[in-house]
Amino acid sequence: MSQVATARVVVCDIVLLSYNSLHLLTECLEGLFANPDVPSRLIIVDNASEPDVREFLSHVTPRGGIIDVKIVQNEENEGFSCGMNRGIRLSSASFVCLLNNDTVPAPHWLSRML
Repeated sequence: MSQVATARVVVCDIVLLSYNSLHLLTECLEGLFANPDVPSRLIIVDNASEPDVREFLSHVTPRGGIIDVKIVQNEENEGFSCGMNRGIRLSSASFVCLLNNDTVPAPHWLSRML
């Protein structure tokens, strides 16, 4: 009997815009990864941050088993609207959530919102 791998269905894509502010980004990601309760993909769009932030982002990996991570590194700051729109265009989930980097998600925030 052969085993067939099943892909996890991503319910919501979370678009997070990043521009410097490493301390805010760190707190946001810690809250996001602390209690994942909805199969999601985190799309982080970095708007040409300083090298320390870009380095940090290169090491962001999912924790908790149900959040995938995709990082987009812009070579120039496209601004809020263009950066968020870039992330939205990468979405393929049924729902998209726009998340500011100064947000600290609470437990069950996404399932309650959906």
